[in-house]
Amino acid sequence: MWAVVKISVKKLLLIGAVISGVTGFLADNFWLLFVSRTVYGIGLGIATTMNVAVVAEFFEGNERAQVMGIDNFRGLVEMHILYFVHSELKVHN
Repeated sequence: MWAVVKISVKKLLLIGAVISGVTGFLADNFWLLFVSRTVYGIGLGIATTMNVAVVAEFFEGNERAQVMGIDNFRGLVEMHILYFVHSELKVHN
């Protein structure tokens, strides 16, 4: 990623997390929601990419594989929890 040359991995990870965390609260109409979700996707993409880069930078060999496996499992569990929460909110509204 070209931004790593100009900005540190830690700063990029924080920027991605802030962008993803803030954008959802700004929407009150369709187009603002559309733009905020697009920015959210960009922020999430930065954070996800940087997460893998941080693991690759600090771990080697079998330990790197284990940490990446744990991270992938975390993502899978997170998706299932959010899907369940979304389904419950949809049913009750």
